[in-house]
Amino acid sequence: MSYEYLVASFPTLAIDDPPPFDLAAFTEDCRRHLTEGDAEDLRCLLELDGAHASGPFAREWIHTEIQIRNQLARLRADRLNIQIDERKVLRDYAGYSAFAADAVEQAMSLEDPLQREKAIDLFRWRLADELALSDPFGLSAVLAFTVKLRIAQRWAGLTEAKGRENLDQLLDAVSSSSGGERGWLASIH
Repeated sequence: MSYEYLVASFPTLAIDDPPPFDLAAFTEDCRRHLTEGDAEDLRCLLELDGAHASGPFAREWIHTEIQIRNQLARLRADRLNIQIDERKVLRDYAGYSAFAADAVEQAMSLEDPLQREKAIDLFRWRLADELALSDPFGLSAVLAFTVKLRIAQRWAGLTEAKGRENLDQLLDAVSSSSGGERGWLASIH
């Protein structure tokens, strides 16, 4: 189905710019314009539910995203010298993308963790654009915009204040699970 008017209303997004609206509000509004089947693909995309996705964009995106996350889990575990039970930690997916595997390898070779995350998200951004080329005014364009909006929203939320808040929560969780005080850990920020 064509969604020319909907797609034409989308603003231009950039990964480093705050998004013009919230992802949840966008997807709720979007569902009103989509057919029932297309709305289900949008839900599947957001929830990484590959079993129920029917469209080519949603299926390809979900399986590639699961591949990326699996590979990141393996590489991070290796880096920390942690053994993982792959049957419990990793998810099944269809197909294999050498481009995704290479993008993750290259990103994880970067020293700066923030730059690693940025490199992986830039790959995701480009993948969304490429997958939308087959249907530039259809569901693929809507789903690509959704993916990019999610990425832009994530990056807009990565602030120093939010980082400190997350660190405080982590330190509280560690100190409460060990029964001890934060002690020297609190002095690092």
